[in-house]
Amino acid sequence: MAGLTWYWIASRPVRFTEEVALSNGQVIDVERVIKTSPVGEIGGPGGAYWKFNSIEVKSMAADAPSAPWTAPPNVMPILIDRDAESGEWMVIASFITCQAWFDAGRPLPAYLEYRWRGAWKSVPLSASSIGRPANLLVDISASGEAERIPLFEKQTRMKDPTTYKPYTGILSSHKTNCS
Repeated sequence: MAGLTWYWIASRPVRFTEEVALSNGQVIDVERVIKTSPVGEIGGPGGAYWKFNSIEVKSMAADAPSAPWTAPPNVMPILIDRDAESGEWMVIASFITCQAWFDAGRPLPAYLEYRWRGAWKSVPLSASSIGRPANLLVDISASGEAERIPLFEKQTRMKDPTTYKPYTGILSSHKTNCS
């Protein structure tokens, strides 16, 4: 029975709003919807993990893009911001699995950048993105999150030493352990 309960929890969308600090100091609300599915046999080996089927990120700022950014499977968004020079909205993401990295063409550093240009477009990682700190929650609970995550709580969680270092900011040397 526990396996079936876990399957139900891991198969339903996780929805929450988080406060996000932009590089210009503005704090905005961002809606998140994470759709997952369990990996492995129900109640069997590997059953304690979940696959990210999609992650949506939608800024609630007045001048935000009209459509949410939706991650490819097993890609983790770590930053949403406005480019200081162009004013474009951008999302930067990294990889959860080797297959996602392979599917993206094995970029190094191992990040993807998207810009809002009437629609979300994949672009090469810009040099100005390197070194920026992450501002999106990455340690997301499979059993769900509070309806609203305030900035101070998120910042405390993101300082946890167990958080995967490449998810805490855009590193120039981020490689993967994938072959």
